[in-house]
Amino acid sequence: MTRSADIPTFRVGDVFPSRDKERVSIVRFLVAAQSLPAITRIIPVLPESDAYRETRHYLMLLSLGTTCEAAKAFWEALQHDLFASLYSRALSGIDECISRLTVECDPGRRDSLQSKLLRHRNKLSFHWDMKEVRKSLARIEDEIIPAWAGGSNFITNALPIVECVTFKGLEILAGSVHDLQELIERVPPFELDLSRVAEAAYSVAIEGVIVGKRNPGGAQSGV
Repeated sequence: MTRSADIPTFRVGDVFPSRDKERVSIVRFLVAAQSLPAITRIIPVLPESDAYRETRHYLMLLSLGTTCEAAKAFWEALQHDLFASLYSRALSGIDECISRLTVECDPGRRDSLQSKLLRHRNKLSFHWDMKEVRKSLARIEDEIIPAWAGGSNFITNALPIVECVTFKGLEILAGSVHDLQELIERVPPFELDLSRVAEAAYSVAIEGVIVGKRNPGGAQSGV
């Protein structure tokens, strides 16, 4: 890991001790949420080709699963009131982010985004359910598709059957093309809320230690 003299440092155990369940819960949320901007950074730099179009499609599927995991981690941290200190920090828009996430991450609400994503995660994202693949194949049996697309090796070649099966499967799970599109449109702002709260929680958690380094004797603070 690259270190710069201009960037403050902190001892991990001072902020996130492994014996503190609440702090471990925060780190779990950070780890889960960090995958979201990671995927977002990758997509724009992919070359334009059939193979990389398939890669974008796969990353979209992957993001459904990673978003679901981040939402689960947020919800469990929320149950321990671990974001309470963010409300008093006057951090731009964080209160609204937490309020939206409190509704959308609730696994007890059938209409919450988390509830919908969980079904997709379990069936056609992180996991591939045999029954769902069979249903999808049954719907596209009469379609004529190319045997392959793109180049001539596994790096540059794409298999149209994969995209056909997964998109049809997602459509079946969602209920219709319209419902699937609506679901997909709800995901990016949801991911942004998760990322912003994770960043705020991290900043507040470490600020006391960093301030303490610059001003010995300063008060320690955190989430």
